[in-house]
Amino acid sequence: MKQIYPESFISDHGMMSKENTERILSRLHELRERQGIYRFSVSSAWGSDIRWARNRASMTSDRRTVQVMVFCEIAGGGGSAVTNQIDSDSLKGVLQSAERQSLRKADQRAVDIPMELSHVSTIPRTITWSDTTINRTVEESANVVQYATSLAEEQDLLSAGYIESHGMTVGSSSIDIYDRVQQSYSAMTQAQCSSTVRHPQGTASGWAGLARYDFDRIDEKALAAQSMEKCIASLNPVRIEPGRYTTILEPQAVAEFIHPMFDSGDSHPAMRIGGENHGPSNPYFLGRDQSVSRGISKIGLKIVDERITISHDPADSELGILAAPGLGPVTWIDKGVLTGLTYTRDYGLVELNEDSEVHRRMSFRMEGGNTSFDEMIAGTQRGLLISRFYKLRVVDRGSLLMTGVTRDGLWLIEDGKISKAVRNFRINESPLFALNNVEQLGVATPVYRPFPWPELAPLFQQHALSQVIVPPIKVNDFSFTASIDAI
Repeated sequence: MKQIYPESFISDHGMMSKENTERILSRLHELRERQGIYRFSVSSAWGSDIRWARNRASMTSDRRTVQVMVFCEIAGGGGSAVTNQIDSDSLKGVLQSAERQSLRKADQRAVDIPMELSHVSTIPRTITWSDTTINRTVEESANVVQYATSLAEEQDLLSAGYIESHGMTVGSSSIDIYDRVQQSYSAMTQAQCSSTVRHPQGTASGWAGLARYDFDRIDEKALAAQSMEKCIASLNPVRIEPGRYTTILEPQAVAEFIHPMFDSGDSHPAMRIGGENHGPSNPYFLGRDQSVSRGISKIGLKIVDERITISHDPADSELGILAAPGLGPVTWIDKGVLTGLTYTRDYGLVELNEDSEVHRRMSFRMEGGNTSFDEMIAGTQRGLLISRFYKLRVVDRGSLLMTGVTRDGLWLIEDGKISKAVRNFRINESPLFALNNVEQLGVATPVYRPFPWPELAPLFQQHALSQVIVPPIKVNDFSFTASIDAI
């Protein structure tokens, strides 16, 4: 039996080259013993991070992972298995395990029924790799930690945060019953920095963070300084009455606030068949066509301000998204009009007569304006400025009404200037309502978005890097329902 030696496949950073990934995929092809649909995924990942708290470094780590996933469908039954070993015996074992599962679940009546062919789709070209990120050293990150903690100590404040860098490769292969093969390989890097500064008495807090695929695009020292400045600016907050205020949301707050519009799992309402109460829980549900017992969507209707366009494009050099089959460019909202929703391949084949599907995307770009942040503040007679949110959650699916609290800085604007820090508020608001009440939009900028561990990315390729680019926005009548003491 041909032997594969793991030690010759892994680079110094714990990742596999395209050539070695394809060798493992080819070996899996050779080891198949039955006819059916097969999908293989071979991934490798490296991660390094450093964390600090209370002005002291607390942890550093270096992680390497290899994962092989096998899915097969034989006679209508599906089976899957995973291993972190890449020698021939382990590859054969994981493949046989998936085949055994598939055979146990097989519908024997389906043996003579032609199986559906695996979906063949084009994988878009993406920009997701940075040598700067992969060559990042612990010493470089430690220098940033020393700078951040020294800065805080000079002001008798407490600094905490983390710096992470990751690299990952993912190779996949699909085989149908006619032995037609579709194969892909992607490599990506990820970097992020989060910095929090707090007053020792727990009376003020400031935060700043950023996530990119290229460490050259993150200024960690500037983030440390920004978090300290926000902490100082949020000292001695005053209590004001809740109500509806003209509100400026920083880009970070915008990203967190509109996130449920893209992370809700809402599919095309026309896919929701049966269940009278099922459709209205979808915010993009317009009504029900009783003649075919199927939902009607709001596609083609204006749902937000006409200046807003929200899209996802794997070829966007700023987003840096890991490509995968079925994850091409899509525009969700075009100049305020809903133009796209997720749907399955079955829906595409039956309803659209197209061999297509649209997955959820955690990465997106929101465009719409060019008003500067200073101009927004200068044009506000009385209002509030939100730095970010904490624990936002949807309380009504149909309207996307959310509740949560402001965090790490809330300020009162009076006569075109930031006048004082304000105690945090609980909000009850819907992004659909707020985006219909927009007064001004700024220039879109990247923000911080935590991402799943790279080791999990082969399971959720479309979520591997959830980069978001959004503008600051100024909205009217934003709803604040209660003052809270937390900072």
